[in-house]
Amino acid sequence: MKYWYPQEIWYENEVELHHLGREILNKMALLQIPLKPIAAHNKARLEINDPQKRFIASKRVLILGTKKDLKLIPCLPSADYRIVIGTSCPAFCEYCYLSDSLGERVFPRVYVNLDEILNPVLSLLKKERKKTVSFELSSSGDPLATEHLTGLLGKTIAILGQEPNTQLRVVTKYDHVEPLLLLAHNQKTFFRFSLNTEYVITNFEHGTSSLKERISAAEKLAQSGYPLGVIIAPIILYKNWENDYFDLVKYLADKLPFLQELELITFRFSKRSKSKILTRFPNSKLPFPQSGIRHKAFGKYVYDEDSMNRIQTFFSAIIAKYFPHSKIAYFI
Repeated sequence: MKYWYPQEIWYENEVELHHLGREILNKMALLQIPLKPIAAHNKARLEINDPQKRFIASKRVLILGTKKDLKLIPCLPSADYRIVIGTSCPAFCEYCYLSDSLGERVFPRVYVNLDEILNPVLSLLKKERKKTVSFELSSSGDPLATEHLTGLLGKTIAILGQEPNTQLRVVTKYDHVEPLLLLAHNQKTFFRFSLNTEYVITNFEHGTSSLKERISAAEKLAQSGYPLGVIIAPIILYKNWENDYFDLVKYLADKLPFLQELELITFRFSKRSKSKILTRFPNSKLPFPQSGIRHKAFGKYVYDEDSMNRIQTFFSAIIAKYFPHSKIAYFI
């Protein structure tokens, strides 16, 4: 797919104090993208009353900021801890789980104080030399979406690729992997592509790479020595879901037979996220079931036990058939 370019760049004044910040600002100036200073990245807002128009306009702005909270936070089940080099992304995935946590602040944001962000990571790795520590880079957004503008993901991979006892984990729905192919990653970065059926991608994952583009990007990364897995998420129960997900797994087995692991995440929502989704996407086809669901922690609704057992049994069988040497990392 084509690269995404913002219509405006908003930046905190502190960004200019960092070499990477100045580098990105200079690049944006050469691209003739308007630059606007702001007080704080987490207080930015657009003065647009209509919530749908405000949401769309927010996705056309890239904010450059600095990460203030540098504490390491656990990120189970995907990794031991998370590293946040950016928040949100330019895509319009209708079901996005960040709808709850980000509220109105859905602007794609990147943080230029990379040295400060990685200092506690490197300190921990030095302390824990005898065991491998894993870090999730995609808990707050898709770092590949803006990589062509910032280079943040590549720099992180290159720095932590030199550490003997680490594993980085990246999830993406984008295919722009070319800047990463020649990095000295030392097989320390485990890439997972978030995949779904053609029906789900077409109807609910607007502004992302197609299934074929993601698979092609995965093949390129594998050829460059990156360990590879996939996340099938969210698994949505709709008419013909079993046939479509069967075709997806079979297609993966044909194109990516060397996958090391698969992660399976079912569709979930809260009353708040449902309200935001229907405000932002009034014609959404997302199936919010009235029955066959149960209430879980933090206000979320998930499929009921019978449905979850059915989904797990279905995927366990086809993955065992088509990926006998791979593992299901987790099912939730």
